[in-house]
Amino acid sequence: MTIKNFPKEEFFSFLKIFIFCFAVVFLVINLGTIKRMFNYGVVYGGTEAAQLQNEMPVQEETVLTEKPDSIEIPKIQITAPLVFVASAEKSVFSAALDRGVVHYPDSALPGEKGQIIFLGHSAPPGWPKIKHDWVFSELNDLVSGDEINIYFNKQQYTYHVNEKVILDKGEDLPENITDGLILLTCWPPGADKRRMAVIAY
Repeated sequence: MTIKNFPKEEFFSFLKIFIFCFAVVFLVINLGTIKRMFNYGVVYGGTEAAQLQNEMPVQEETVLTEKPDSIEIPKIQITAPLVFVASAEKSVFSAALDRGVVHYPDSALPGEKGQIIFLGHSAPPGWPKIKHDWVFSELNDLVSGDEINIYFNKQQYTYHVNEKVILDKGEDLPENITDGLILLTCWPPGADKRRMAVIAY
């Protein structure tokens, strides 16, 4: 049967089915864009857009500094040296923790992408300030938005606390924490039972 002899009714029926199928496929492929077009809150910067913006972590700010490599947490009046080690071996790490807050060697450095992990001792209330056994004793007092300054390689990196996580010994950080500054210490202070992580961006 040639196109010339194709019945009109069948042709229009075929055309309707073709247009319908095309429209369905088009909608499925472009569903995200279409939904966004009709979401006036996002298009015009309304409440939903503000909520999305608030959920985005604020990245660290950087400025030049002459301060030596150190950490400063104004809220809990902490200033301590940063110690960098080449090995995570227990004896090396223990000795380093006596000298300050220790960078975990397999983690990113300040200013780099990825998890920037620093560890410090904690001690119970009233513990004498010997060495740096006490440096992270009050991490639990930090709340969202509190400032943490890292001075490294003549740069100041300012982070803001986002959340705190309590972990079992040996437990990994939640999978959604892939970058940012992470401060780790024993929990509760002075007891080697669990771990507390403060995550800041």
